[in-house]
This record gives sequence, structure tokens and C-alpha cells, in this order.
Amino acid sequence: MKSLQRADVLALKASPSVYLPLADAVSAGEIEGLRPLRVSFLASFTAEPLRPYVVVEATPFGLKTELWFGPFNQFEQQILDARSGAYSAPPDVVVLALRIEEASPAIAGGAIDESVAEQELASLRERIEGMVNGVRARTTAPILIWNFADPYLVGAGLADAILPTPQIEVIQKANAMLAELARSSSGVHIFDARRLAVELGRVHWHDAKLFHMARIPFSPEAQRFIGRRLARYLNALVKAPRKCLVLDLDNTLWGGVVGEEGVGGIALGEEYPGSAYKTFQRYLLSLKRRGVLLAIASKNNPEDALEVLRDHPDCLLRPNDFVAVHIGWNNKAESIAAVARQLNVGIDSLVFFDDSAVERESVRREYPDVLVVDVPPSPLGYIDALEDAGAFDFLHVSIEDRRRTEAYIEQRERDSLRRMATNPEEFLRALEMRAKIGRVDHTTLERVVQLLAKTNQFNVTTRRHDAAAIQRLLDEGAIALWMRLEDRFGDNGLTGVAIAQPLQERVWTVDSLLLSCRIIGRQAERALLGWVCRLVRESGATELRGEYIPSPKNAPAANVFADCGFVSMDDKGSWWRWDCESGDVPETNFIAVELVGG
Repeated sequence: MKSLQRADVLALKASPSVYLPLADAVSAGEIEGLRPLRVSFLASFTAEPLRPYVVVEATPFGLKTELWFGPFNQFEQQILDARSGAYSAPPDVVVLALRIEEASPAIAGGAIDESVAEQELASLRERIEGMVNGVRARTTAPILIWNFADPYLVGAGLADAILPTPQIEVIQKANAMLAELARSSSGVHIFDARRLAVELGRVHWHDAKLFHMARIPFSPEAQRFIGRRLARYLNALVKAPRKCLVLDLDNTLWGGVVGEEGVGGIALGEEYPGSAYKTFQRYLLSLKRRGVLLAIASKNNPEDALEVLRDHPDCLLRPNDFVAVHIGWNNKAESIAAVARQLNVGIDSLVFFDDSAVERESVRREYPDVLVVDVPPSPLGYIDALEDAGAFDFLHVSIEDRRRTEAYIEQRERDSLRRMATNPEEFLRALEMRAKIGRVDHTTLERVVQLLAKTNQFNVTTRRHDAAAIQRLLDEGAIALWMRLEDRFGDNGLTGVAIAQPLQERVWTVDSLLLSCRIIGRQAERALLGWVCRLVRESGATELRGEYIPSPKNAPAANVFADCGFVSMDDKGSWWRWDCESGDVPETNFIAVELVGG
């Protein structure tokens, strides 16, 4: 068994007899090229039956999941014991899975007054905070906490909705508490078990016989459902989402071929099948709002296709919703490559969605790093197909994510200005750039982690620190800076990160220095590294060292230290030195810099 594709996994039945041999084959190393991922799983129920489902469902994401399960409902004992199996092999992810039935029997039982409910919620928060702090004291791995699904039976039955303190409302408050805890804690995320239970339905979620016999509360169908969703969460925790969805038009965004049937003849509207395409477009707009770039690669008459996008009354997607539009008669693979060049992103950042199996296979063969979605025959399955691909799973959506399309449209205006300028200096002056630089704190930490995870081109070391690791560096005295860059066309957002840490007495090193691809070539690195140099000098250091670790994609960052006045320490260009006592601080005349917060 050389590979296990997403389509193969989706076709499996919800039966342990199908999943177990596949999971054993994955664990035995029969599938090559998988990334090992160690997961420590602590639960208030018997969780081991989830193993084959998680292992198999994670395989198409390129993950070889190795799960350790603690004894059920022994959170504190396992978390506080440094010799526990949870830490015997350093985990990449720690899962804390509590059901409300075990976490708070009083809430699960229902019919409690407001004061008791508040006491229970406070106690629950204290306990879970203790678990998070206990894990964090022993590992920097991200923590994934299950939120609470409603119990199988509501204590007050049909009357719950009109009680002064409805049980379901108390559980909602408990989940809001967990969400707030995750927002305020480094590297803590929520696994939305509540939504999963709603999607599957109460009757299919719970298995009374399994629970009473073995403390397994979930049916086999629910176990597969959980495994599939957990696999997506694990993938999102360790890998950055893809950046751009490249779409076909005919029979993808609307039904029919516009060149043959005309704008008025395509299926797009409030009646089926046009309503299914309109719903799909609405979903694509939600992807755009979470930070996914949309592009077009269509074999079509440009005038016909653009008329639909501009003028059709039921077309929700308009030309400005797309950052790249390639409509013509070129080979789809050529259009895919043109999109990557236009956006200045790697080909492995793209997802291709086309109803034609022939076009999909052509792109797969030409560009195997492009994620090609297996599109079902009916538009009713389009949304599920994209969701199951897991290519755009964000666990945190930043301001920069939400305005990513606008940022690329602004970039077009900058490119136009660049073409009009007679030289690079004229272009940089005309941009009227202003930078804000500040120290990383809880308000910027998630965006910084996001940049560390996905920035490849201008990234001197490509180290992928999670939130907990950055916090540990800060606790040990490191300097971590973020940079926002604005210009006459708009705000590029938080697009620069620098981390420096003490290496030995009075010697510091640049752990990370990176810029988003959208601001490469504007001397922003000089502004950011300049402030690193100033702050390290103020700390009393005599020397700052910069390290360049070559990767397949980070050649644009190879000369940053030389360009900023650092002196080479070897003949490989790996290590560079800046003299804190006599060196000139890197500066740029093209950016007005403001240090925020001192």
C-alpha cells in the first residue's frame, strides 16, 4: 500500500473491521513520505477506539499519527507526572477531551439554580486552567481542548427552555468560558465537539450499550466522524493552510456552458439546480472572508464569462473577488502556473477545483504539489468536497486574513506604480511607506505564529515556533518584534517578524527574521533588523549574530545580513556578525518607522 488518498478514505464504511487493518499498515510504515505526529490523548471516557479512525483519516494529509491514550478520567494524575506516558515521547499535540457528564455531573444533571450553576462554571474553569498550566509546564506542544456537547438527555426535558437557568444555556456558558480561555492562552485551541454532535445528530452520536459496557460513549459512526474531524484539526495545528483556490467556471460556479447557452441560459438562481451553484458561491465568499484567495482558470470566451461575473443578477462572486483571472484557451496547467507567478506564491499553495476529470488529471500530472479536489458529479456535493479536503482549515483568523483579497488588489496598484517609475528609488519614495514596530504580546502572538508557519521565501531560518515556544523564548529574555507596513495604497498588515535571543554572555543571535512575500523588495527588512540591532545594543551585548539556513525556497533572504552591514563568519554564508559597539545600525530612507510601546 503506497498511498491512501482522500477519496479512498471517504469511501470507507464506519466499521472498525475496515479501519483497523489500514491503521496497522500505516503504523507499520507501509505508506512512505508521512510526517510523524505524536499525540497525547487524555479523556474522561475510553478513547482508544478512536485510534484507527484518526490514524487512517490523517493519512491523506500526509500525517503518520502516533497516539498515546491515558487511562480514562485521570487528567490531573497524568498531567502532573513528568514521567507519565503523555510525555515519555515528547508530544507534538496534547488533546484534552472532557464530556460535560464527567466534567460536571451537576450541570449534566440539569435543573440547577443560577448560584449553583455559577459555582460549577467557576470550578470547571479552575480545573481546566490547572490542566492547561500543568501541561504547559512540561511541554510547549499545542493543546486541543474539546468543548461540551449537550448530554444525551436534558434534565428538565421539554421544560428546559423556559427554566430560569436552562441546562443548555449553562452548557453554552461553559463553552464560552473554554473559548475565552483558548483566546487568552498561548497555543490552546478548541475542538468543536458540540458542533460535531449537532452535525451527526443525537441518535447517531451516542451508544448506550458501548458506554455502559466499556465507557465508550460514541457509536462506531460517531467514532469515524470524530476521527475525520480530529484529523483535520491535527493537520491545521501543524501545517499552514493553502493560500489560493483556483476555480473553473462552467459547471463549477454555474450550471451549463455560457458560450453555448448564453448568460440567460446558465443555471444560477433561486431554483434548483441554479440554487446549488449560488449556495456554492456563497460558501466561496465565506472562504474569502477567512483569508482564502480566489482565482480563475477557465477555458472560455473571456467576454462571455466576464459578463456573468459582472452582470448576472444571481452571481454573488464579482470580478473584484478574484485576485487572478485567467480566462482563455490555454492549458489549465499553464493557467495554474500563471496564477502562482502572478501571486508570487509557491505552486504548493494552490488548490484546484474543476468539474472536469480530464482537467483535474492533467493538473495532477503536471503539478503534483497542487491539491486537486475530487469534485463530485452534483453541485450539491461541492461544499462537502472542499471541506473534506481540509485545505483551508484555519484555527485562528486574523485581521490580515480577513482583508487578504483587498491586500492583493492593492498590490496590483503598487505594481502599476512600479512599472511607471523610472528607477527603484523613485518607486520606493512614491509608495510613502510607514512602518510600526512593536514587541510581540498576546494581541499579536497568533498572527506571529501564523507567519512563522507559512512564510518560506524571505525567512532566514524557517523555524516554525508555536505560541508556547515563543512565550518560552520571551520568558528566557528573548526579543520578539512584529512589524506592520502601510503605504499610499493601504495597510499591508502585520507582515514582518524578528526574534533575537541571548546565545552566551553578551552575545545574541537572530533566531528568526521574516517578511511576507507581499513586502519583499521594499527595504522593510532594514527597518526591522535595525530595531533588533538597537534593542540588542541597549541590552549591553557586544555582538549580534545572524544565521542563514538555506531551504528550497528562501533564496530571497540569502543576502539580508550582508546587505545590512553584517560581516561573514564563515565561507558558506551561514553565520554573520554585527558589532554592537561600532557597527552602523541598518536603516532605510524610504520608510518612516515608529516604535510602538517602547
